Amino acid sequence: MRFDRDFYLVISDLDGPTILEVDDLSRMDVVTVTKDIVSGQYGDVIAVIQFNPNEYTCRDVTHDFQTAIDDYREAVADARRGRG
Repeated sequence: MRFDRDFYLVISDLDGPTILEVDDLSRMDVVTVTKDIVSGQYGDVIAVIQFNPNEYTCRDVTHDFQTAIDDYREAVADARRGRG
C-alpha cells in the first residue's frame, strides 16, 4: 500500500456516539468515499477529513464534499427532467 496519496475519513453519527468510519484503506479515495456517501453507506455524516501521511497534511473537506454531492444530485435531477 502506498501512503503518498490522499485518504478520506468519514465521521458520522449513527443514533448514538459519534463514530469514525474506517474502512479498507484502499477504499478511502475521493471517488469511493463520495459514492458511498451518496448511496447512503454512512450514517449522518458529520465531517470528512482528508489526510496525506507522506505530506503530513490533514484538513476538513466536509464543505467540498457537500458541494460536489449537491452538484451531482442537481445534475441527476436535471437529467431526469430532460435538461441534461
